[in-house]
Amino acid sequence: LRREQGAARADSRATLVQLDRERKAARSTERSLRSEIGELARRVAAAEAHAEVLELAYQAAMAAAGATTAAELVRALAPAAARLCGAERVVLLAGDALVTLAASDDAAPISTTIARWVYTEARPLHLLDPLQEEGFNLQASVQALGRRTVDVVPAVHGGRTLGVLYTDHARLEDTSAAGLDGLARLGAIAGAFLARQEAR
Repeated sequence: LRREQGAARADSRATLVQLDRERKAARSTERSLRSEIGELARRVAAAEAHAEVLELAYQAAMAAAGATTAAELVRALAPAAARLCGAERVVLLAGDALVTLAASDDAAPISTTIARWVYTEARPLHLLDPLQEEGFNLQASVQALGRRTVDVVPAVHGGRTLGVLYTDHARLEDTSAAGLDGLARLGAIAGAFLARQEAR
């Protein structure tokens, strides 16, 4: 009887050990799958954001194709800029002097300091609040701007920076990487327009 009881206990322990192994393996598989699902979800979200950016850029390019003036171009790009980075205002500046060719709203000043930085560096710039940004906050044009989120991209064509596309809004909200990439695509559309104007 004792031998039978001992054998039963041994069997029970063996069963518990086996179940514990299987339980741990199942938990490990679950964690692995959750991680894979999370990564796939992130990739799907990134692909959706990229597709939306391309769609907005395509629509903007179609709208801008018939633009013969800077004002028409800005009007064509403004809806996409609003979707991409929340822009309340879109301004096209051209040439080394960064002359303002057109603005969707010219009631408030823009920061020529920020525009000049983007033109010189030939790369996009997002400033959540320029008044909090060292290197910009002491500049007169930034202080005149007040608390506005600024997104500016170079207007590039054929490897040349021909101006900048300047946008801002008063909500103080961050712009996503996808949104700034999309705005850069609008900058390329603006660059192509400026190149056509230059060739005339």
